[in-house]
Amino acid sequence: MRKFNVAAAILGCSLLTITSFSISSANAVNKKISSIPKNQWKIAGTVKGEGDVSKKFSIGPSNLKALKMGEDMKFELKSNDHNLHYSLKIPVKKDAKGGVLYQYQSSGEEEAGYFRVEKQTYDAKNDSISAEVSGGGNFIVYTQDATLESPNSLAPDTTAPSSKIASATTSTITTTPPAIFYIPHQDDETLSMGVGITQHLDAGREVIAVLYTDGAGSVAQKILNGEVGSSWWGGTHNPVKEGYGHIDNPKFSSSRTNELKSALMQLGVKPENIHIRNLSSDGILTLNEVKQLVLEYESKYPKASHKAMSQHDGSLSHALSGQALVDLYKQKAISDARLYVSRNDFTRVTVGSLVTPTTNQAFRIKKAAMVYQAWNPVVESFAIGYHSVSTQFNSLLAKIQNRQHTPTQ
Repeated sequence: MRKFNVAAAILGCSLLTITSFSISSANAVNKKISSIPKNQWKIAGTVKGEGDVSKKFSIGPSNLKALKMGEDMKFELKSNDHNLHYSLKIPVKKDAKGGVLYQYQSSGEEEAGYFRVEKQTYDAKNDSISAEVSGGGNFIVYTQDATLESPNSLAPDTTAPSSKIASATTSTITTTPPAIFYIPHQDDETLSMGVGITQHLDAGREVIAVLYTDGAGSVAQKILNGEVGSSWWGGTHNPVKEGYGHIDNPKFSSSRTNELKSALMQLGVKPENIHIRNLSSDGILTLNEVKQLVLEYESKYPKASHKAMSQHDGSLSHALSGQALVDLYKQKAISDARLYVSRNDFTRVTVGSLVTPTTNQAFRIKKAAMVYQAWNPVVESFAIGYHSVSTQFNSLLAKIQNRQHTPTQ
């Protein structure tokens, strides 16, 4: 009997050992780390995931059109496994003034475009960016030369403007220089600049609003075309059954711009002071083009107050206008500049101060927000703002404030 028990014990231990070995072996197989392979950008790092990670991803050139800024390093981490986690070390050129990694995002109810990767640090000593990203996708590194280009070399030839820097709608030049708001997307004027716009108007200032992109690329277009659902709408659209049909790019941009115009007029901006200036008609937007636009308006309205989105914003197309104002202010090409933090970045960007509207100003901002939820396809009103960023509108209306800061912050 004792021999049997000993044998059983030995057999049990053996089974336990085999089982433990099998579990640990399975874990070793299912959780692997692979190094980033050699590439033209000299990006190093590791990738973590399940299974044989080395066969699940690749790094190569991105086919997406990028905003051409600074170094414009553009690459793609391609994989069908969205659970992979990448730890990257990205070298940047030695004469750069900082570096930021942006990832292209086009899913969810948000604008499509390049957005700042949250987990990243810039190492000035080693000229590199360390970043943690998940899922892969398309990326761009934004850098800027330490030596700024002279404003004189960027000044537009207003006698023969390019197709991108076209003549603006004529506005009455007043004795007091106007406040000029540069707006990247149709809704930013209400979400992030509404308090500033109404305050300037109520102070007797002329306000000029300049939209500098066509607003293309929003996920809202896919929502309206029934390609994806909308939590705000409460389901998926059927354009045929709802009677408005497929919405192409020109129609979508035109509808967005109509929302912008209506919202700005609810804030109190004159129709003739709403300038539509699309710098991204070819899908490419550069820092120098935005600077040229600002210099053009400074030439037309000397000593004007220039307002843009913050250079610290998570959206690259937002940060572009902010960086343009910062550079031109530091070079004394403009004398008055303020930057506005995106509603989407309120918790991340805390520089500057919060500005709060009066009761009347808040009422006008609420009416402007209502424009973006107006649904009437018969007149091509598609509530694009709310289909796109309803959470940001809800956040604004819960507590109407703007965050603004100076070029030196």
